[in-house]
Amino acid sequence: MKIGANLKLFRLKANLTRKDVAKELDITEKTLGHYETDYTQPKFEDLDKLCKLYRVSISALFEEKFNDDKELLRQEKANDDKELLRQVINLLRENGTLNETAKSFEDLDPGSQQMILGALNKFIADSTKKNTTT
Repeated sequence: MKIGANLKLFRLKANLTRKDVAKELDITEKTLGHYETDYTQPKFEDLDKLCKLYRVSISALFEEKFNDDKELLRQEKANDDKELLRQVINLLRENGTLNETAKSFEDLDPGSQQMILGALNKFIADSTKKNTTT
C-alpha cells in the first residue's frame, strides 16, 4: 500500500520541512523524499518515529481519506518550485552567469529567464521520461 502522500500531508500539517524531519529521523532529505513519493518504503523504525513526530497512528498513514487534501499539497509544490528557482539562481550567481543584484526570478533579464526556464523544462522532461521507463 502506498503511504507517501499521507506522509507528506502529515508533515505539511505539522508545519515541518523535509529538512526538519530528516534531521529528526537522522536520514537524508532525499530518503524522506523517496518515502513521500513511494519510491521506497520507510523502515519500521522510521515509521514509528514519523508517527510520533506527526502525532498520528500507524494505521492513519494507510487511510485513503487523508489523500484528499489537494490544496495543501499544491501549496507545497509551489514552495518546492520556488525553492528550486532560488537554488538555480544561486548556482548561476556563483558561476558568474547572473548579476549579483538579482534577488528573484522577476529581477532577471529576459535572456536569463529564458535560459532558466529552458533548463528547467529540459530537466522536467528528462525526469518524466525517466519515471515512465522505471
